[in-house]
Amino acid sequence: FLKSQFQNKQFTYSVRGGPILNDATIEDAKHVGIDSVCNIVKGSKSPGVIFEESSVLFQKIMKDADLIISKGQGNFESLVDFKLLNPNQNLYFLLKIKCKLMEMIFKKPVGEYILINQKNTDVISIYCFIGRPADSVVKTIADMEHWLR
Repeated sequence: FLKSQFQNKQFTYSVRGGPILNDATIEDAKHVGIDSVCNIVKGSKSPGVIFEESSVLFQKIMKDADLIISKGQGNFESLVDFKLLNPNQNLYFLLKIKCKLMEMIFKKPVGEYILINQKNTDVISIYCFIGRPADSVVKTIADMEHWLR
């Protein structure tokens, strides 16, 4: 649909850098023909985006993109506090509310789909403390509280 509406724009579809959970790989994307409508690039080998661990091509495309549509909770969690590399960029998150935490953040019921622009959200960061040393957790909370003032 987007390609038909914006024929003079280049589109890129990003997949995981390798098999992870149930996310699409480059082989999956090619199997369903995505490569016939746009370029495909590999991101990081994680459930979200780890920019520094992504391919150089992925990093360049992300830096140069006017519009990024990021699908899924893992991408939201890893990119919500991502500093856009270009002030004219727009980063949108498309995801399904799957848990109580996301329900509280977005004030939408579990099961609902949302599309939100990163610039219009007051969510600063989601940080997972599981398995982290107590002093690391305390420091991170203090840093976040200081930053919010």
